[in-house]
Amino acid sequence: MNDRLDAGFRWEDLSEDEKELLRAAMRARLTEPDLSLDFSAGAGDSALDPETLRIRAYVASNPNTPAPVLHHLAKTGTPQILERIAENPRAHQATLTGLADHPHPDVRAAVAENANAPLEVLYKLASDECPDVRFRLAENHNTPLEVLQSLCEDPNPYVACRSQRTLSRLARDAMIVAPAWGGTDGVHRELKGG
Repeated sequence: MNDRLDAGFRWEDLSEDEKELLRAAMRARLTEPDLSLDFSAGAGDSALDPETLRIRAYVASNPNTPAPVLHHLAKTGTPQILERIAENPRAHQATLTGLADHPHPDVRAAVAENANAPLEVLYKLASDECPDVRFRLAENHNTPLEVLQSLCEDPNPYVACRSQRTLSRLARDAMIVAPAWGGTDGVHRELKGG
């Protein structure tokens, strides 16, 4: 199994015995799910052996990893693993809410880009002390328009510029989509072929 993990983790490539081992390990850790996250405990799982850390990173990055597994990993992860969890499209809103309070800015920045991040988290991250977090929030097309507009006035010029570019892109995309839905005569004729 180690060779397969070094080459890249793909669930489909594991033998049935390897899959069952991973399932059993996850079931054993998920008997009592706890939705709280506490990052004050210390270094997380940085004391674990490199192979275990590599497996956790693969599981955290895999878009097929269930949300409860990601949440459990978030309780003990290193900032690098927590960043992968925050980027994962399957991450639960409760997990992302907890990760938005993490002391490491890369973790908060990854939350800012996740499409599943709750609106209240996006509003909160708009005033994050780290400009990298605000920059990545300004790139997120799911960020509410009023947050993007406020980021246009950000003291950091890169954040302000990125927010303006995202707003321009959203406006351009709306103009492309809106006429097709609105059924203007020119678009309507093109669609009919006449």
